[in-house]
Amino acid sequence: MAAAEKERVKTGLSEVRTLVLGAQILLGFQCRGAFEPGFPLLPPTAQYLHVAALVLLVASTACLIAPAPYHRIVSGGHATAGMERTTKRLGLLALVLFALALGLNFGIALTSQLGLVAAYGAGAAVAVGPLLCWFGPALARRRSDDPKGDEMVSTKESITELLTEARIVLPGVQALLGFQFASYLTSAFEKLPPAAKLVNTGSLLLLVLAMVLLMTPAPYHRLAEGGEHTKHFERVTERLVLAALVPLALGVAGDVFVVTSVVLGSWAGATIALSCACGMAALWFGLPLMARRHQG
Repeated sequence: MAAAEKERVKTGLSEVRTLVLGAQILLGFQCRGAFEPGFPLLPPTAQYLHVAALVLLVASTACLIAPAPYHRIVSGGHATAGMERTTKRLGLLALVLFALALGLNFGIALTSQLGLVAAYGAGAAVAVGPLLCWFGPALARRRSDDPKGDEMVSTKESITELLTEARIVLPGVQALLGFQFASYLTSAFEKLPPAAKLVNTGSLLLLVLAMVLLMTPAPYHRLAEGGEHTKHFERVTERLVLAALVPLALGVAGDVFVVTSVVLGSWAGATIALSCACGMAALWFGLPLMARRHQG
């Protein structure tokens, strides 16, 4: 028998939390890679593909974070069939994007040893391999969906899921913060134009703000609520998590600008960064608000 809807939603959020760790760690490397001494020695094609992999990882991470605001804005923290379907679709899309980025990075790593063609042939194989493992057996044994009706959840269950959603977002912020601080110690940072340095500092401040907002529920829960699960704590935490997504999107876009401007120049970097910011805003806020409006 299929699990109850609230258990399916809870399991879906746990699966997203598992998937997001790999994407966020690789995203941190992707940002740091452009500041490494060996990066200027790569062929221009490899540098362009590094930018492409960065955009794919930003998109993958955005898809994995998206269920958190969707759950709050559309479902109000309750377990709904729409929430379960959305989590599943976004998770599957994130896996495809992650596999493509993984293949590109594998090709970049082998370019100096095998040459461009052979390296990216190996990268393509690396991208296909995970996709076969992730989707092949699952599709072969796929069961028909048996969605349950929407279920109301208790305040305690809603808060537990809300804290899980905060833990989905927080590791990515921390990984990017590590890149931000480390970038100041590289020789490549000194060669950046003043605008890129200013954006880098602004992104650092935005990511610190996002991290502070995401960490606030823990001390608030203990100090203000005495560890009790209350409706007030649920509302405060929900607002903190949603508010943290705004500086997170702007901070990630700033990092994208810094990295892409190294390869493509300031104007192209600004265009790509703005596109990433708009995409994250649409996925985290636009899509849920449209869905909530459609549901009336």
